[in-house]
Amino acid sequence: MTAAPASDAAFSADEFAEDIRHALESDPAIAQALLQPGSKLKERTLEIERELREVEVGSVRDYVRQSSRVADLHAQLQRCDGILAEMQERLLGFEADLGSASRDLKSLRSESRSM
Repeated sequence: MTAAPASDAAFSADEFAEDIRHALESDPAIAQALLQPGSKLKERTLEIERELREVEVGSVRDYVRQSSRVADLHAQLQRCDGILAEMQERLLGFEADLGSASRDLKSLRSESRSM
Protein backbone atom coordinates (compact mmCIF):
# COMPACT_ATOMS: atom_id res chain seq x y z
CA MET A 1 0.00 0.00 0.00
CA THR A 2 1.42 3.40 -0.96
CA ALA A 3 1.33 6.40 1.32
CA ALA A 4 -0.89 9.30 0.39
CA PRO A 5 0.90 12.37 -0.92
CA ALA A 6 1.56 15.04 1.69
CA SER A 7 -0.92 17.41 0.06
CA ASP A 8 -3.70 14.78 0.40
CA ALA A 9 -2.84 14.24 4.07
CA ALA A 10 -2.88 17.99 4.70
CA PHE A 11 -6.19 18.29 2.87
CA SER A 12 -7.67 15.51 5.00
CA ALA A 13 -6.36 17.14 8.17
CA ASP A 14 -7.87 20.46 7.09
CA GLU A 15 -11.20 18.79 6.41
CA PHE A 16 -11.05 17.06 9.78
CA ALA A 17 -10.27 20.34 11.53
CA GLU A 18 -13.18 22.02 9.76
CA ASP A 19 -15.52 19.19 10.78
CA ILE A 20 -14.38 19.49 14.41
CA ARG A 21 -14.86 23.28 14.34
CA HIS A 22 -18.36 22.87 12.89
CA ALA A 23 -19.29 20.25 15.54
CA LEU A 24 -18.04 22.49 18.36
CA GLU A 25 -19.99 25.46 17.02
CA SER A 26 -23.19 23.50 16.48
CA ASP A 27 -23.19 21.83 19.93
CA PRO A 28 -21.76 24.02 22.72
CA ALA A 29 -22.04 21.07 25.14
CA ILE A 30 -19.24 19.33 23.24
CA ALA A 31 -16.98 22.34 23.59
CA GLN A 32 -17.78 22.66 27.30
CA ALA A 33 -17.08 18.97 27.91
CA LEU A 34 -13.74 19.20 26.12
CA LEU A 35 -12.66 22.35 27.95
CA GLN A 36 -13.42 21.09 31.46
CA PRO A 37 -10.36 19.89 33.34
CA GLY A 38 -10.41 16.11 33.58
CA SER A 39 -13.29 15.88 31.11
CA LYS A 40 -14.92 12.50 31.04
CA LEU A 41 -15.22 11.94 27.32
CA LYS A 42 -15.83 8.22 27.70
CA GLU A 43 -18.80 8.87 30.01
CA ARG A 44 -20.15 11.50 27.62
CA THR A 45 -19.71 9.11 24.70
CA LEU A 46 -21.64 6.39 26.55
CA GLU A 47 -24.36 8.88 27.43
CA ILE A 48 -24.70 9.96 23.78
CA GLU A 49 -24.82 6.33 22.65
CA ARG A 50 -27.56 5.63 25.22
CA GLU A 51 -29.55 8.65 24.01
CA LEU A 52 -29.17 7.48 20.41
CA ARG A 53 -30.43 4.01 21.33
CA GLU A 54 -33.46 5.58 23.07
CA VAL A 55 -34.22 7.65 19.98
CA GLU A 56 -33.81 4.59 17.77
CA VAL A 57 -36.16 2.50 19.93
CA GLY A 58 -38.68 5.37 19.92
CA SER A 59 -38.49 5.59 16.14
CA VAL A 60 -39.09 1.86 15.77
CA ARG A 61 -42.05 2.07 18.15
CA ASP A 62 -43.53 4.95 16.15
CA TYR A 63 -43.05 2.98 12.93
CA VAL A 64 -44.75 -0.10 14.36
CA ARG A 65 -47.55 2.01 15.83
CA GLN A 66 -48.15 3.70 12.45
CA SER A 67 -47.73 0.56 10.32
CA SER A 68 -51.47 -0.13 10.09
CA ARG A 69 -52.07 3.43 8.92
CA VAL A 70 -49.34 3.06 6.31
CA ALA A 71 -50.94 -0.18 5.11
CA ASP A 72 -54.37 1.52 4.94
CA LEU A 73 -52.89 4.44 3.03
CA HIS A 74 -51.24 2.03 0.60
CA ALA A 75 -54.57 0.28 -0.02
CA GLN A 76 -56.32 3.64 -0.55
CA LEU A 77 -53.65 4.72 -3.01
CA GLN A 78 -54.06 1.47 -4.95
CA ARG A 79 -57.84 2.00 -5.13
CA CYS A 80 -57.35 5.59 -6.29
CA ASP A 81 -54.87 4.42 -8.89
CA GLY A 82 -57.44 1.93 -10.20
CA ILE A 83 -60.14 4.61 -10.35
CA LEU A 84 -57.82 7.00 -12.16
CA ALA A 85 -56.86 4.31 -14.67
CA GLU A 86 -60.55 3.65 -15.35
CA MET A 87 -61.21 7.38 -15.76
CA GLN A 88 -58.29 7.65 -18.15
CA GLU A 89 -59.65 4.80 -20.22
CA ARG A 90 -63.11 6.41 -20.37
CA LEU A 91 -61.67 9.80 -21.27
CA LEU A 92 -59.61 8.26 -24.06
CA GLY A 93 -62.78 6.62 -25.37
CA PHE A 94 -64.63 9.93 -25.13
CA GLU A 95 -61.80 11.65 -26.99
CA ALA A 96 -62.05 9.04 -29.77
CA ASP A 97 -65.84 9.52 -29.92
CA LEU A 98 -65.40 13.30 -30.17
CA GLY A 99 -62.88 12.83 -32.97
CA SER A 100 -65.33 10.61 -34.83
CA ALA A 101 -68.17 13.12 -34.31
CA SER A 102 -65.92 15.93 -35.55
CA ARG A 103 -65.09 13.97 -38.69
CA ASP A 104 -68.80 13.25 -39.26
CA LEU A 105 -69.67 16.96 -38.86
CA LYS A 106 -66.96 17.97 -41.32
CA SER A 107 -68.24 15.39 -43.80
CA LEU A 108 -71.84 16.61 -43.43
CA ARG A 109 -70.73 20.23 -43.77
CA SER A 110 -68.85 19.42 -46.93
CA GLU A 111 -71.84 17.49 -48.34
CA SER A 112 -74.23 20.34 -47.54
CA ARG A 113 -71.98 22.85 -49.28
CA SER A 114 -71.86 20.70 -52.38
CA MET A 115 -75.68 20.55 -52.61
